[in-house]
Amino acid sequence: MHDCSVAIGDAWLQSFLAGLLPDPQMRRGVVFVIFDEADDDDAMGGGHIPALAVGPTIRPASRMPETVTHYSLLRTIEDAWGLRRLGSSASTPPITGIWR
Repeated sequence: MHDCSVAIGDAWLQSFLAGLLPDPQMRRGVVFVIFDEADDDDAMGGGHIPALAVGPTIRPASRMPETVTHYSLLRTIEDAWGLRRLGSSASTPPITGIWR
C-alpha cells in the first residue's frame, strides 16, 4: 500500500486471497501476509508490523503467542522445507501456536 489507500490495498488482498485459498493445491498450505515497515513511534518501539497467517493449516482464530519477525518467518519456512538456516534465522524461533 505504498502508493495507494488502505481501502485499495484491502480490496486487492481480499480478491487475491479469495482466488488463492480455495485452490486444491492450498489444502496443505498457508499464506503469510507480512507488512514490511511501520512508524518508529508505534506500540512496540518501531518496526511493529501486522502479520497474518491464513489457510487450511492454520487453527481458526489462533494467535501467534510470540513476536513475529521476518527472521521467524524465514526460520518457519526453512524448517518446513528442511532448508539450511540463513543468518539471523538460525537464532530465531519459528512461528508456533497457530497450526492445526
